[in-house]
Amino acid sequence: MEYEASAEIKASKVAGFALAELQKYLGMTQIDEQAPEVIELSLGPPSEFPADAHDGFRLVRSAGKLGIRSAQERGLLNGVYEVLNHLGFAFPFPDVDRRPAKADWARLNKCDGEGSCFIPSFRHRILHFDNLRLTPAMIDWAGKLKINMIQRPLHEYKIDTGGGTELVDMIGARGIELNVGCHGFDNWLPPCTYGREHPEWYASQHPVHQGIFIDPTGELPPSEFSAGQVCLSNPDVLAEFSANVVGFLKANPQVRTVSLWPNDGIDNWCACESCLALEPEPGRRETTEASQDDPPAPLSRDRCVSAAPQRAE
Repeated sequence: MEYEASAEIKASKVAGFALAELQKYLGMTQIDEQAPEVIELSLGPPSEFPADAHDGFRLVRSAGKLGIRSAQERGLLNGVYEVLNHLGFAFPFPDVDRRPAKADWARLNKCDGEGSCFIPSFRHRILHFDNLRLTPAMIDWAGKLKINMIQRPLHEYKIDTGGGTELVDMIGARGIELNVGCHGFDNWLPPCTYGREHPEWYASQHPVHQGIFIDPTGELPPSEFSAGQVCLSNPDVLAEFSANVVGFLKANPQVRTVSLWPNDGIDNWCACESCLALEPEPGRRETTEASQDDPPAPLSRDRCVSAAPQRAE
């Protein structure tokens, strides 16, 4: 069996990795008479594909040849893993690859019609790791599942990259986008950095606002002590928050997007007069079954919406 790919594809990080994966796995199994003589990986213009194809791909069969074609390099890798799945390969868990003794080319030849385009059901397919160490095996497995975004909380991303660039390089080689953020407004304004000088930046009822800057239980180091929500009506909060996000993105160009989610909880929002005034119904309160015994908390979604444009600026 021969493999065809342009010099551009061979030199590309993602498309070149796709070609290497195909050669590696097909080299582990027997090739039968129904296998094509040539497998070609190629990139085409977006106009060849449906508008919603994104990192989808097309399998093109002709006499003695199988083509894997996509408008995106990540689509070529998805196409490679799709072909391997049809041939009998499976990747059920991290670090577990199941391969057939003989590739089932008959099954592949019976799959969708000539030139059919495989369109992903979701443009973004996210694997979220929280309170779990990200490992090379997990990244490799995510790529084989056609995951195209890995999401990490800010503090865990710093752990991931503290020992070098191996994990980030693996993510990049698979064309997976890296998203950082998740729940934690105060991750961008750590109380150990700002709390003593600016306690008013944090929710009015939180210990930091009241002059407590460390975990009373002693279980968390100062760098991990959460201040909960921040005071979204304070313009200095929004300015420093935005500056820290922009500074992080400039220092970490491999991170494509950030998720600016508030901290968990409905009873930890700032209740200062300025924040409450951001609510369309300042007097309205809400509660949940999980907090039936606690005083109802002020609504919070509207203040997030009102603060978003200012953060974006």
